[in-house]
Amino acid sequence: MHRIVMHSVAILVLCCNLFSDTTTAWLLTASCANEIWTIETFAGTGVQGFEGDGGPAKKAMLDNPFGVIRGPDGAIWFCEYTGQRIRRIDANGMITTIAGNGKKGFTGDGGPAIEATFNLPHEIRFDKAGDLFVVDMMNHVVRKIEMKTGVIRTVAGTGQSGFSGDGDLATKAQLKQPHSIQFGPEGDLWICDIGNHVIRRVHTPTGVISTFAGTGIPGATPDGSAIAGTPLKGPRSMDFDRDGNLWLATREGNQLFRFDIKNQYISHLAGTGGKGFSSKNGPAKQLTLNGPKGVAVDKEGNAWLVDSESSTIWRYRSDTGMLERMAGTGEKGDGPDGDPLDCRLARPHGIFVDADGSVFIGDSESHRIRVLRRHRTTKERYRVQLVAGGERDQVNIPAAQSRLREPFGTSFDGEGSLWIVEMASGNRLLKIDSNGNLQHMAGQNKAGFSGDHGNGLSAQFNGPHNIAMHPQGMILIADTWNGRIRQFDPIRNLVSSLAGYEVSLESAKKSGPYCVTVSFDGREVFVADLLRVFAVDLETHTIRNVAGNGEKGVPKDGAMAVASPLVDPRAAAPDRLGNVYILERNGHALRVVEPTGKIRTVVNALGKKGNSGDGGPALAATMNGPKHLAIDTWNRVVIADAENHLVRRYDPATGVIERIAGTGEKGASGIGKSSWECQLARPHGVAFHPTTGELYITDSYNDRILRLVSDKEFTP
Repeated sequence: MHRIVMHSVAILVLCCNLFSDTTTAWLLTASCANEIWTIETFAGTGVQGFEGDGGPAKKAMLDNPFGVIRGPDGAIWFCEYTGQRIRRIDANGMITTIAGNGKKGFTGDGGPAIEATFNLPHEIRFDKAGDLFVVDMMNHVVRKIEMKTGVIRTVAGTGQSGFSGDGDLATKAQLKQPHSIQFGPEGDLWICDIGNHVIRRVHTPTGVISTFAGTGIPGATPDGSAIAGTPLKGPRSMDFDRDGNLWLATREGNQLFRFDIKNQYISHLAGTGGKGFSSKNGPAKQLTLNGPKGVAVDKEGNAWLVDSESSTIWRYRSDTGMLERMAGTGEKGDGPDGDPLDCRLARPHGIFVDADGSVFIGDSESHRIRVLRRHRTTKERYRVQLVAGGERDQVNIPAAQSRLREPFGTSFDGEGSLWIVEMASGNRLLKIDSNGNLQHMAGQNKAGFSGDHGNGLSAQFNGPHNIAMHPQGMILIADTWNGRIRQFDPIRNLVSSLAGYEVSLESAKKSGPYCVTVSFDGREVFVADLLRVFAVDLETHTIRNVAGNGEKGVPKDGAMAVASPLVDPRAAAPDRLGNVYILERNGHALRVVEPTGKIRTVVNALGKKGNSGDGGPALAATMNGPKHLAIDTWNRVVIADAENHLVRRYDPATGVIERIAGTGEKGASGIGKSSWECQLARPHGVAFHPTTGELYITDSYNDRILRLVSDKEFTP
């Protein structure tokens, strides 16, 4: 699979069109950091229709999605052009219909939006109050849905096609096939009145409409011309940048412009004015476009352009004046997901740049919402190798051939051998020896509690979740549903229970040891039990409370950890700096207890379940049922984000989170490929090799152990 890779080799910027590579598509830019882009389906099956409300958006049928945006509630909202509906996808990926009964018409004003009819809605936006505005194109109006009441009404246009009403209330003015709307920095409503070849502005406090740009007659828009008195040719889509400038894509003009509102002039940025598809990147003014119908400006000041009739997505770089193709092949089609430059699109229309830099696309005639995701990296690229987990129900054979049964935890001993513990389907402790063979060391497939002070194979475990290495060479086992921390001595082949820690069998499933992690100095083992986090002194066996007061709740930043509630702490691990990181399964958050004893959240401040934020601030990211964590050499925290089928990494030095393995889709494909292309199935364990530093992933519901190895092919 090809991949867009961008890195900071500024001297080669101008050469980005002069070469190509058959294995990797490289775009050399003056970007301040390396980035890799992938594309995936966010909603829709590819089949046109209306189906799936109340279920996962990826399994729902869509009907020509156009405008797409993230709402103030954190959900993704979009309008369906021929579906005549407004739909919403929540943080859990579930879809519902918010407005429109699916019939074409112009009814419903003053009543519930869900009962209203539309006539080819093109775009949606939210105002500062959180109300939703809809461009109802063939009704020649803009309508507003008040979110508190769900009532819909018309705020601009009469319903009759025409060009009139400037200086009067917008509800008395005539529009002609308005296509795009946006709210300016001052809160006014701006309208691309494309049929009249003008941009109109509704003053929010008064509701009075005026013409901002365009003469009403289509014509060329010269570079540097004054806004007043200059014609436009099919003003189709617009957005505002952080400086208050208006960016405009013209459909018939096949160009991109920026309007300096303060100084009242127009800059021509992209497109020759001719119609066509430019297969290569280059200076934006020298390339042709083909019916651009969407534009969005990111926080870096770059403009993302939907070139609908070529079925491609382009990025205009404000720093270089270059136009870069970011998605689509130039041929109409449907996918495949993965490499954006290999993914065919089908007349996309809507585009939205999210806070983390992800780009949502209304891939209209594919009947999907797709999302471009950016993965910022430095020089780290990984490929995936299978370590253990095969089809043969045997041991003492190569680990890659031997069948595993629900592996959960892994750890390395002092000699670099990998130990594996299986959860309820296996209840076994396994080891991969120096020859790469899998050995059964302790436990039986049948769950139970027996075998203390006896040999390993006579012992029984019950749903063990995790293991760690005792500094004296013993393997510590979180024997979760037995409420014990068991010890296996590989030299004497003996099993015992760690003194000082015991939970009753009646309480074990709710508050047994779900995670054990030994501190880097070897003095303590940290235990997470879904209520609290403890530290057990491995010499004296005394226990101290690290975090949690036994109550379920979200801790306040800056509060003392031992006096704070937690939300199902599933795993805990200390770093080398005196911090203890706590991963909450149902809190979907990562928190840290600092050496002062105070707790604060570092990943997912809102605690929402979801899969977002990679490449951006970790506090704004979401997770879904994370199960385990490990600390790397640089004190970064690697997280098994199990229900998202991902492995992610939080860097406390930057506050950024990123995806390092998994696609976000449950599956088993991708062995031998890059870690971003390898599917996972509810990974529950992560561990680092003590010598090589390589990351090992317990891909629990694929019954396998994976290793990430450095991939020099992708090193800049």
